[in-house]
Amino acid sequence: MGSQHATTGNSSATSMGDTVVDIPLGSGRLIWSPLPIELNERSESVAELYRYAISAAGCESGLEWIKGGDLAGVYGRKLQFKDGYLYIFVSEFGLDTNIEVKDTVTQKSYTFVLEQERSVLFATDAQGQIKSVYRSDEVHIQVGANKGDIANV
Repeated sequence: MGSQHATTGNSSATSMGDTVVDIPLGSGRLIWSPLPIELNERSESVAELYRYAISAAGCESGLEWIKGGDLAGVYGRKLQFKDGYLYIFVSEFGLDTNIEVKDTVTQKSYTFVLEQERSVLFATDAQGQIKSVYRSDEVHIQVGANKGDIANV
């Protein structure tokens, strides 16, 4: 994929070849590859195309994964509400794993153990201070603005 991704709606069909097409369509856009990228045996090209599409769509998760985000079966998401955020982490991974994420809005980091086949849910205010933890007697979250600024919750 590299530098070949994206032609605009101004290119002719004969010059497309194996270049990803990115054209306006209605109030959105169409991103299309003439090659069956998802059927190849290398995940790098699929990942690159998805990164391009996510970037082009302006999607942001609000989370920077420091530790644990590369594991298959580990899912994490931040949902925004009027007065704060809800963080949801789910494990379908076979082992307990250390998770560390940084909120890109509040700059707070959260570190905890995500047990195998379990979930961790917690709510914060708009500044990133934890207000509530689901299963608070079992889940312990360390909160910090920087690596050296950690508080146990």
